[in-house]
This record gives sequence, C-alpha cells and structure tokens, in this order.
Amino acid sequence: MPINLLTTQQLAVRLGLASITLHIWRSKGVGFPFKKIGPRVFYRLEDVQAYERCQVADLIEQVLVADQPLPKLRSMLHSTRMPRHRLSAPGALPLSVGNTDISANPLA
Repeated sequence: MPINLLTTQQLAVRLGLASITLHIWRSKGVGFPFKKIGPRVFYRLEDVQAYERCQVADLIEQVLVADQPLPKLRSMLHSTRMPRHRLSAPGALPLSVGNTDISANPLA
C-alpha cells in the first residue's frame, strides 16, 4: 500500500494556511506529526485526513449543541484552526520512502 506524503507547501494550501505557520507549529512541537528526509519535511496524508475528520465531527457536535445564531457559529469555526498539541494518528505505522526510514520523530 503506497504512503501518500504531503510537503509543507501542499499541506499549507490544503489547510488554507501560510507555510510559515506550519514551520512555527513544528518548532513549538504542536500540530501534525511530520517526517524529515534530509532538509525536507513531509506529512502523511492519512494523518491529515484523520485530523480533518476529527475537526468535522467536532464542528458538527458544536453546531448541534449550540443555541447560537449562524454568525456566532462561523466565528467558532474560525477559532478552531490552531492545534494546541501534537496531533497523531493512533496505531500509525512506520513511514518509509524508498529505502529510507522516516519514522523517527525529529522532536523527540
């Protein structure tokens, strides 16, 4: 099964963020788990999709329990963009590209 990787730029575009935001998150130890190959940083698409599913579920729950007008709900949506901790996929498999193992966490 091929492992799909996203570059920092690709992830930034997907999330509607600046690349520097992802760099700052990495330096603070928050945000998505990432892998480095030399100087390049990669994110597993599986991790990103798991995060997106979680965010959608959280937003649906907030909308269902909130007794708020639509503008208030929109502001809630925009306030959820910054991860407060490292995101990880439970049971994530070691990641490799070619013969290079990139499963080591550079922040550890």
